[in-house]
Amino acid sequence: SAENDRLTKSSANDDIFFHATGCPGSHVILKREGKPDSPAASTLKEAASLAAYWSKARGAKSVPVSYTDIRYVQKPRGAPSGQVSIRNEKNLMVQPQELKRADQF
Repeated sequence: SAENDRLTKSSANDDIFFHATGCPGSHVILKREGKPDSPAASTLKEAASLAAYWSKARGAKSVPVSYTDIRYVQKPRGAPSGQVSIRNEKNLMVQPQELKRADQF
């Protein structure tokens, strides 16, 4: 939970935040690094699948994942570690899966 707070707080405003909807799990950040274009749909889906994999919903066939620009993620005053509120979110239904490393192809 504390790592989620540090990760979210250290992200740039144009990075994209992902979290499995309605269950505990890791925050996933897609770094945009100043790129003006929106990420490809396949990139968004990969990041969402990773967020689903590292959540309590890992065993489900399909998991709803919310995502939004990090600028719309706030930690409510007095909230426990790892808890945030988000606005302007979009949702994806994805299958939980870990990303393959380049040397695994």
